[in-house]
Amino acid sequence: MTAVITVCIVAGCTPTMHTVEPYTDDAVEAAALEARAAARCEARRGPKSPVPSKTFITDGCSLWIDRSWDDCSVEHDIEYWCGGSITDRKAADAALRRCFAEFLPGWFTWGPCAGVRIGGHPAFSVHYRWGFGRDSYLPWYDPGAGVAATDRTGPGARGAPGPARRTHAGATGDGDR
Repeated sequence: MTAVITVCIVAGCTPTMHTVEPYTDDAVEAAALEARAAARCEARRGPKSPVPSKTFITDGCSLWIDRSWDDCSVEHDIEYWCGGSITDRKAADAALRRCFAEFLPGWFTWGPCAGVRIGGHPAFSVHYRWGFGRDSYLPWYDPGAGVAATDRTGPGARGAPGPARRTHAGATGDGDR
């Protein structure tokens, strides 16, 4: 009975729309983010593995109250929505850890990153699990998807610029990291 109640509570907390500004109030920004997520997923997974059928939705840092590193989490959400191989998941989590390190002391990054590794496992039927854009939970990992982590481009990739960060005032740019 406890398991049923827990599943109902978690399912009731599943976002059905973006919960991060500016995507909550700006349909153009939301559509651009969704298109960027689809393009990035298609580029990573290749033509043999389709883009997830569910529309990309981000909630920023799931279950975390500090919103100052939402940009890191939005980029990570794109990777988790797309899904892929276990290597892809490890690379996405490593990129998140590097991005968090820009905002947090090194010793503090273990908390949110451990939560992501454990709570985001594809075995859990939660809205932030690995591959949450797919209709099916199985298989958990797609061994044929993705590329080697060294071939990645985008936020968190070695030598690649991170996403433009928004400050609380809404400004963007490299000086706002």
